[in-house]
Amino acid sequence: MNTQNDTSCLEYDDQAAIAFIMKRLPENLRAIIEDDDVQYLLDLMYEYYEENNLLDEETDETVEIAEDDLIQYILRAAKKDGICADKFTEETVQTLLDIEFEYSKSLGVY
Repeated sequence: MNTQNDTSCLEYDDQAAIAFIMKRLPENLRAIIEDDDVQYLLDLMYEYYEENNLLDEETDETVEIAEDDLIQYILRAAKKDGICADKFTEETVQTLLDIEFEYSKSLGVY
């Protein structure tokens, strides 16, 4: 996912993002978060972005992401999908999003 028309940005790669996130997880989360959980989070992020028209690659406009809304979207979806509440707490989702943001920044997405 490349959210800018800048060809100098590296290509977003889910597997690389997952590896980046897993490597940087705090020790207490490494015991409960698995690769599939991170992929699930990334999928929900993309759904949220699409539903809120935040993936328009035809524009160079800066997009504001309401992080609290994104967190609540992820928590609602996880509850609906029967994901264990121990895995997806507000704090855990915030940590995962913060690390994903660092990955995206490393690519020049933000």
